[in-house]
Amino acid sequence: MDTRNKSKCQVQLSDWRLLVKIIFLKPTPLFLNCNVLEEYEHHQRQIEAFSTKLEVDRQKLRRHKAEIDDLKASEV
Repeated sequence: MDTRNKSKCQVQLSDWRLLVKIIFLKPTPLFLNCNVLEEYEHHQRQIEAFSTKLEVDRQKLRRHKAEIDDLKASEV
């Protein structure tokens, strides 16, 4: 390997190392919260679960209300 090419590769490698340190080790507005997408997806799953539970609870409420109305009607 030519020594000139080797020194260029070393400089480039050191530049990459510096860039990696700057990006990943120092807080920047872009990387303040690295888990934004994961948190969003987690909250989205929670919302879907709550929506499903809410619909199930509404169905139960309607069923119980109908039973109560039937009991009231049979007492008259």
